Amino acid sequence: MLRHVHQKDQEVKIILPDGSYGFISTDRRCKVSYDLPANIKIEIQPPVSKQQGGK
Repeated sequence: MLRHVHQKDQEVKIILPDGSYGFISTDRRCKVSYDLPANIKIEIQPPVSKQQGGK
C-alpha cells in the first residue's frame, strides 16, 4: 500500500503503468493511504500558489 502526506492545496499526480494519469488534491493537510499496486507512481506537483506566481 502506498502512503503519502498531502500538504494543503498540493496536487499529486498518480501515474498508471500504461502512462495514463490523474491528479488528487485536498483543501487541507492530511494523510492519505492509497490501495494501489506498487508499480503506480506518485509525483508531487508544485503547490498551486507557486504555479500561479508565488505571491
